[in-house]
Amino acid sequence: MAVHTTGGDPLLKIKDITLLKVCRDYLVRVGMLNGSETCWPNVEGYVSDINRSVHRYIKNTEMRNEFIRQVISNAKSQCFSSDSVNWLRESPEACCWLWVKIRVGCFHDYFRRHHVNDNYMPGSTMHTKYGSVEKIIWEPLGYKNLGFDIIPEPSSHEARLRLVIEYLNRFSDYFEYKSKLLSSAHIEWTNIYSRIDQLRWLDRENEEQCEWVWDYIYSNILVKYKWEFIDDTYITPPIVPHEKYLYSYAFFYNWLVPDSSKELFVYKIKNAWGQKKFRKKKASKRSINTYIDVDVGKKLDELVGHYDLTIHRTIEMLIKKEYERLKGKGI
Repeated sequence: MAVHTTGGDPLLKIKDITLLKVCRDYLVRVGMLNGSETCWPNVEGYVSDINRSVHRYIKNTEMRNEFIRQVISNAKSQCFSSDSVNWLRESPEACCWLWVKIRVGCFHDYFRRHHVNDNYMPGSTMHTKYGSVEKIIWEPLGYKNLGFDIIPEPSSHEARLRLVIEYLNRFSDYFEYKSKLLSSAHIEWTNIYSRIDQLRWLDRENEEQCEWVWDYIYSNILVKYKWEFIDDTYITPPIVPHEKYLYSYAFFYNWLVPDSSKELFVYKIKNAWGQKKFRKKKASKRSINTYIDVDVGKKLDELVGHYDLTIHRTIEMLIKKEYERLKGKGI
């Protein structure tokens, strides 16, 4: 049983803090709690909040317990199953991409595209004996409304996944609406990563490349489109190369510009990276301009064919070999 009664007060027996937040969100939406007190650091804070509020509004003990049972049942019905979010759990790229979509306020675009001319507002009705909480309709809650702006920006896949799941469970009490949004996001990600991945050339194991590409995307997308400061809150840039790799994917594929603009951007970034690699490689080389006898040149050509190397690789190999031979003799 989820409710235990002691001294006439309903006590929640829930240890899942996200489920408690969903319960509390409902009380905020129906006006039984102040939304400015959304975030508590522990389970006890939410339990106390809910119990105190219900006790204030519903004086009868039996009715209080019944109401809380219904609140808990409603909250559970709004939470996604483990299978529903498995694609996010298994793919750090997908999870980061969806987090950024939520973070920059684009997640609800799926709904807006299909209801641009409708007067429909997603919401839900929880039928109880208490007229004050019947037939409530509300707008979906955003990143800041849910208190995410005072939570440190996630810096790992595990932390990000927890916040994404919490957001999905909490932003609306209309599960069909939430399911459609999540399904649309899953389809879009599958299409991006499996079919048209324009960043497939980005090597997650190449730390230098990951850092350089992120800096390029930050300067040319985030700063240009003012995405580094959203909802009066700065997006904390990633620090480690692997996180920079994930954020490069996330912001690039949340960048809403024509395909031709993205193709041109990818061409420029790949070309810039190629030039950087060439300059670095060139800096480690020394140019030698000289002439050699024609017969020596023919012998060099034969050695090139024998070793199956380029001319400069063959010369480097012969010099190193002779140097080591002389060094071994103490010369």
